[in-house]
Amino acid sequence: MGGVAFLRPRKIKRLLTLFVLIPFIFLIAGAVYFVYTYYSIDLARQLEEPSIILDRDGRQVSRYSSEIRQVVSLDEISPFLVDATLAIEDARFYQHFGLDPRGLARALWHNLRKGRVVEGGSTITQQLAENEYFLSVSGPARSLGKKIKEAVYAIKLERTYTKNEILERYLNRIYFGHGRFGVEAAAQYYFGKSARDVTLSEAAMLAGI
Repeated sequence: MGGVAFLRPRKIKRLLTLFVLIPFIFLIAGAVYFVYTYYSIDLARQLEEPSIILDRDGRQVSRYSSEIRQVVSLDEISPFLVDATLAIEDARFYQHFGLDPRGLARALWHNLRKGRVVEGGSTITQQLAENEYFLSVSGPARSLGKKIKEAVYAIKLERTYTKNEILERYLNRIYFGHGRFGVEAAAQYYFGKSARDVTLSEAAMLAGI
């Protein structure tokens, strides 16, 4: 005959069983990993540790502790600056649960079309998780394992704090260059005024840094 080989029914059954079992095993392992990581997180304890700051390209720019932060409340920040930050960094901030599958899919599509990374898919909550909990961890800053843990931390942040609390913390952590962290320090440095007095055009400039 022409040498065409046919799999025996028993082998076909084994292959089908493997195709079903392997994804199921990965799913169970992922669920166990998520639950373990989620319930082992101690947000309050880790907030007391110094933070290492990355710029938006993932490079370390500084390390600081809570004693040198210029913290302001959300209602002390210009609405122009809040809105500009949301528009640029995370337009669906108030709709997602810490992760934004729609935003990630959009970023992947844009990056594929351009052939390079032109848009990130991380939410504000994910960026906050990275800045507060992961930048002192050794190893590649953008490894898959760290990104998965970052996602779990983002989900726990969302379940622990309100959206406004998360946004306030983010605005007080973000790096604006020239050693300035947080919107208050940035507004004072670039414009000689408080963050509450930033105008629309000034807000657009700060959000674009």
